[in-house]
Amino acid sequence: MKNIILTLISIFVFSISGYSQESVTVSGLAEGIQWQIIKKAIYESGYKIGKFNPAENTLLTNWIQWKALMVENRGIIKVVLSGQDATLSMVQRSYKTKTGWDDAIGKLSKKNKKKYLQGLADKIIEISAVWLEKIFLSDIEPNSATAGFGHTPKNDKAIKNSPLIIGEKTYSRGIG
Repeated sequence: MKNIILTLISIFVFSISGYSQESVTVSGLAEGIQWQIIKKAIYESGYKIGKFNPAENTLLTNWIQWKALMVENRGIIKVVLSGQDATLSMVQRSYKTKTGWDDAIGKLSKKNKKKYLQGLADKIIEISAVWLEKIFLSDIEPNSATAGFGHTPKNDKAIKNSPLIIGEKTYSRGIG
């Protein structure tokens, strides 16, 4: 009986201590405009950006809240960019108690992983796939695009027939 109890305790302890952060990776993002795509996906998913640190290639959303089994939960999605790959994970998860918010232990449920992490990853893939078809100057940071003869558009939406240069590719179709 003692061995069974010790085995159950060790399984429980190892499952919590060996807990690895659930994450989803999106690969093949267009070089130079990864953050614009990720930020647009966050906004279109209804989330807000909490902290953006370009020096460390990380972005945190504000708190995202949901209910599970009558208990309010919340979490922050962290995006880490490495080259053309973005890794999304749910960090700082907590649940509401009578006295406030307490840290959640264990893994994010498969349902919530699919809804929040995979949902955002799918939105990033969707935007990335049609980025150049539905591009708007307001989506591009001024230092990442030039139109025409070295002109750098800020919020100039009147550019119609000038070529658009993103990275090292030139697109001749007018935008605006």
